[in-house]
Amino acid sequence: MVKVSDSLAVQLSEKLQQANKTKVQIEAPSKVYPELTIKEAYSIQLYNIAERVQKDNGIVGKKIGLTSKAMQDSLGVDEPDYGILLEDMVIPSDNPVIKSDQVIQPRVEGEMAFILKKRFRRPECHGGRRARRDRVYPRLH
Repeated sequence: MVKVSDSLAVQLSEKLQQANKTKVQIEAPSKVYPELTIKEAYSIQLYNIAERVQKDNGIVGKKIGLTSKAMQDSLGVDEPDYGILLEDMVIPSDNPVIKSDQVIQPRVEGEMAFILKKRFRRPECHGGRRARRDRVYPRLH
């Protein structure tokens, strides 16, 4: 299997950044480069997050998406995805409006948002989850 090179990963990152900036959809990198692995795709995501954080766009949380089988089937994937939430992704509760020029391809998925009292550490992830939850909210994503 061919591995995606570092230079191609940076090139794909830049294309995704440009699409986010201009709100013009590009073809999915996984369609153009079917050899792209999940690990490489998440590396590209982290590169983009690091670029955005450098521009004073702070991290406010993490997310798991595509948790329902129906949404996974609609997008042709077989597992949830995860990502990092940044300040500019937060929609203020006092004015919950999303303008069409802020998104590329709007979709809505109902999810549960868990606000944690304390950060999970990998070795202790399986025990005491309920005790770490502070609040649970219904959420549209």
